[in-house]
Amino acid sequence: MRLAGLLLFLLLQACWVAAQDVQVVSKAITFQDCPVDLFFVLDTSESVALRLKPYGALVDKVKGFTKRFIDNLRDRYYRCDRNLVWNAGALHYSDEVEIIRGLTRMPAGRDELKASVDAIKYFGKGTYTDCAIKKGLEELLVGGSHLKENKYLIVVTDGHPLEGYKEPCGGLEDAVNEAKHLGIKVFSVAITPDHLEPRLSIIATDHTYRRNFTAADWGQNPDAEETITQTIETIADMIKNNVEQVCCSFECQAARGPPGPHGDPGYEGERGKPGLPGEKGEAGEPGRPGDLGPVGYQGMKGEKGSRGEKGSRGPKGYKGEKGKRGIDGVDGMKGETGYPGLPGCKGSPGFDGIHGPPGPKGDAGAFGLKGEKGEAGAIGEPGRPGSSGPPGDEGEPGDPGPPGEKGEAGDEGNAGPDGPPGERGGPGERGLRGTPGVRGPRGDPGEAGPQGDQGREGPVGVPGDPGEAGPIGPKGYRGDEGPPGSEGLRGAPGPAGPPGDPGLMGERGEDGPPGNGTEGFPGFPGYPGSRGPPGLNGTKGYPGLKGDEGEAGDPGEDNNDISPRGAKGAKGYRGPEGPQGPPGHVGPPGPDECEILDIIMKMCSCCGECPRTLGPSHWQMPLGPWPAWAEAPSPVLFPQLLKECCPVHCPQGSGVGVGGGTGSSSLGLRLTLPPPAECKCGPIDILFVLDSSESIGLQNFEIAKDFIIKVIDRLSRDELVKFEPGQSHAGVVQYSHNQMQEHVDLRSPNIRNAQEFKEAVKKLQWMAGGTFTGEALQYTRDRLLPPTQNNRIALVITDGRSDTQRDTTPLSVLCGPNIQVVSVGIRDVFGFVAGSDQLNVISCQGLSPQGRPGISLVKENYAELLEDAFLKNITAQICIDKKCPDYTCPITFSSPADITIMLDGSASVGSHNFEVTKRFAKRLAERFLSAGREDPTADVRVAVVQYSGPGQQRPGRPALQFLQNYTVLASTVDSMDFFNDATDVNNALSFVTRFYREASSGAAKKRVLLFSDGNSQGATAAAIEKAVQEAQRVGIEIFVVVVGRQVNEPHIRVLVTGKTAEYDVAFGERHLFRVPDYQALLRGVFYQTVSRKVALG
Repeated sequence: MRLAGLLLFLLLQACWVAAQDVQVVSKAITFQDCPVDLFFVLDTSESVALRLKPYGALVDKVKGFTKRFIDNLRDRYYRCDRNLVWNAGALHYSDEVEIIRGLTRMPAGRDELKASVDAIKYFGKGTYTDCAIKKGLEELLVGGSHLKENKYLIVVTDGHPLEGYKEPCGGLEDAVNEAKHLGIKVFSVAITPDHLEPRLSIIATDHTYRRNFTAADWGQNPDAEETITQTIETIADMIKNNVEQVCCSFECQAARGPPGPHGDPGYEGERGKPGLPGEKGEAGEPGRPGDLGPVGYQGMKGEKGSRGEKGSRGPKGYKGEKGKRGIDGVDGMKGETGYPGLPGCKGSPGFDGIHGPPGPKGDAGAFGLKGEKGEAGAIGEPGRPGSSGPPGDEGEPGDPGPPGEKGEAGDEGNAGPDGPPGERGGPGERGLRGTPGVRGPRGDPGEAGPQGDQGREGPVGVPGDPGEAGPIGPKGYRGDEGPPGSEGLRGAPGPAGPPGDPGLMGERGEDGPPGNGTEGFPGFPGYPGSRGPPGLNGTKGYPGLKGDEGEAGDPGEDNNDISPRGAKGAKGYRGPEGPQGPPGHVGPPGPDECEILDIIMKMCSCCGECPRTLGPSHWQMPLGPWPAWAEAPSPVLFPQLLKECCPVHCPQGSGVGVGGGTGSSSLGLRLTLPPPAECKCGPIDILFVLDSSESIGLQNFEIAKDFIIKVIDRLSRDELVKFEPGQSHAGVVQYSHNQMQEHVDLRSPNIRNAQEFKEAVKKLQWMAGGTFTGEALQYTRDRLLPPTQNNRIALVITDGRSDTQRDTTPLSVLCGPNIQVVSVGIRDVFGFVAGSDQLNVISCQGLSPQGRPGISLVKENYAELLEDAFLKNITAQICIDKKCPDYTCPITFSSPADITIMLDGSASVGSHNFEVTKRFAKRLAERFLSAGREDPTADVRVAVVQYSGPGQQRPGRPALQFLQNYTVLASTVDSMDFFNDATDVNNALSFVTRFYREASSGAAKKRVLLFSDGNSQGATAAAIEKAVQEAQRVGIEIFVVVVGRQVNEPHIRVLVTGKTAEYDVAFGERHLFRVPDYQALLRGVFYQTVSRKVALG
């Protein structure tokens, strides 16, 4: 029975021991021999998770590094009979911290820890590294072993961001200092490339814990795998070596046997840190006054002072006395007005004159500049020292200084052992010096030494000329527009200045290039001026009128002497007027109606400046031919023309005055127009969606805010957009990750005007989180896009890397029929190009057209947002729908028409100029095919032909046809290759005549527009006349375009009229068009003028 009881007791004890063994295994970190606590802190913020596509790929590499490190944690036996065992755990963080798994005994919990690491999902938001480190310290202290020297933290991060960093847990340096204070070692491992080394160096508690440790490198380094393996092995070896020193120290060893012999003395320990300063001692007794010192020698002469500033300007001199009044001169007789003479030719330069006698001696010049300082003279021998004066009276003792303030108490130190009694204190500090005594009488002067060579200082020199102005500093940024100031009082008119003396008449300048303007009308004669001051005495008068003819005298005696030449007789009377001369050459034609409309619309248009007053000195021009409703030029009809052309901006009866003209073909004008009506852009609703994620960076975020303010300023100043209730509206949304949006709205009750709106934009703070662009666009549509009639534009500024794995909101959420989306993609702080695929989706590219097409822009850096050209383009795009008058000159066809444009492809044209004529031909064709028709059934067809030498026409006859589809015609013109060969106009006219006979109906008007300079290979005027008359018999009406000045004028006249004998000027001006060069074909409204005249015939 006793045996059974004993067995039962032993069985219960064995079960208790077994239970304790299970508990020991589960709490190995507490009872094992030499445990090491290792905790991984993994960065899964946006700068890591979204840096590499597919998103999260770089996080997977970090997880792979961590699992490889866990596999490398193997137990080790030390020679001191201790076993190293590992306890490992991990967390990952962004703007929040999540424990992956607490400290777990290795190798039993190895697989569970690796599985937990492999299962984590990245946060992809901001980076709060300080919070993560402090959480890791907490895990090591709460769940770790009893050996605080064996606790390690491995922080795997890229160190971002560097600027504008949010540190809600006290900051990175505070967290590292806490780890140092607790004796916990922190290793810093980089995620390369583009890591920030300065912050990684701060994280490591010692410089040896940083080195070049790397956890992930995505393929840019061929030795990346070797580097990562070396990182793991180096950190593990460093930990093992440190643990051996801790676990094999005297405190951890058990008694082994008798002690061994004494070892060698150790090295001298490091010098301790200096102690805290003690309290300031009491002031000592004042010392006795010192003996009076000898009289000092006279000091050396000081250096010359710096040059003084320039003096102020002297007072203005007194006005001189008024001169005596001159004697009135005798008025001369007014002569007859002579005919204005022709300007004389420029005279040849005259011979050099004889040198005149030398002039008198001039006045003395101004004082020259001060010469350079001369070299120092030889040093004179020192004089004998004078005898010392009697000592002065003893000075009174100085007052004792006040006691110093008591220093602040230092930190309370640990109580030390009682020390031996201190020695007696030394004497106190020396007191302040007393005031010097009264100076004694001066001693007798000593004997004078020999005089030195140095002379006295010269007089002060004349001040030099002022220095050159410094360089102009760089232009600063334009400040915010201030409120308009109150209108100042009008100043009193200043006194009229005296009239200046007439200048000398200059030499006649060289003839300028011939002008191409129209002939102006004589100006309005000026009003008679006021009577001038009386003149000086007149000069001696001319001889009087010729007297009556006297009677003939007696004849004189004959002699052979030559008589002297007589004096020149007086000017005779004016003779009778001669017959009227022949008429002059025909002047240039007046401007076409299209040109008149162009000028008037530019005056009235809000797109240009509208002058308030246009008088004879500003604009005088002949007007004609007139529109169909104005058969004869009449001053009354001009306001009607203005009203038809500018019905909004130049209303009828608003001060449009027209002066009368002379003749039947011209009209002189004087317009006084009202201020032009504003061409309003809008009202518009403009929204800015601003990426505020971590990958943007603080500096780029500030630039983006400046860009928004500058766009608002330009719209207000340049495009006259009024941001006020009932007018245009503006809003800004900044965003980061989920539920992290903030907006500034002009409709908010706490924002009253555009200035307060801009101030609110300036106060936006960088969020530095993840990137949920789709969610932000949905937020913008819900909050800032109420129903409105305004044009709506949204500008989305981002790096084009939204976290689409976790943000499932489509990026096209803003697309719709009533809004235009402009996406601006910019490189992030890592230098990665913005993702064009996401930018295209944001700007509605490739979607069904429901409204204004979106625009996707890509910039290299944020600084390009502030360039003037980009700001101008953005504001122009925003206001692309503003109402500006269209001053095109419409054309209308009254009957069917077949028009052929013949392009000159000869070598004299050149390939570049030929391309210009092709563009001009396409403009004409578009005008013809889009023109109005009085009869809807009347078809207008156009063909374009290139010609060169004999038989060189393209398209050839089988392929050439009249077309009504502009797209097909433009494609045909674009495909034309330049012939670059000879010129045969006759052959080209014969070709087009045959073409009209075969392809044109009899009812259609037949018109040919021919490019030619009149030069043709082997052609004569008679041959050209024959070819033109043959075309005219078919019913073809020929119009000619002449470019440049090197033309064959007789041949041109024959091409236009078909006659060699006579030239009809009026007919020729309707069918002949001249331009100075090929570029002039595309300038202004020339193509409208040509197309209108061809259409009217």
